[in-house]
Amino acid sequence: MIIGSRDILKAQATAERLTADCKTDVRAATNVEAAAQGDIVILAVRFASQESALGDISPHVAGKIVVDTTVPLVPPKVMRVQLPLEGSAAVHAQKNTR
Repeated sequence: MIIGSRDILKAQATAERLTADCKTDVRAATNVEAAAQGDIVILAVRFASQESALGDISPHVAGKIVVDTTVPLVPPKVMRVQLPLEGSAAVHAQKNTR
């Protein structure tokens, strides 16, 4: 398993913790490196970071399964979903990351 982050140090710390907790080898990488190496890519970012993250990884995920878990929680009220004009984070991503 590979865990990616924009911050490689954060990815390394998380990979070490998951390796210890899950008793399996978890490698650290940047988001781009993880997307390029993965067969299935799971994106778990804040809504504010979704467009940028998808833009970064899109050249590396053609033909791969990408699971985007983004929920449009927008500060300051992150307790409620605040839908974008498109109606969902998925439709927003489709329209804004091509």
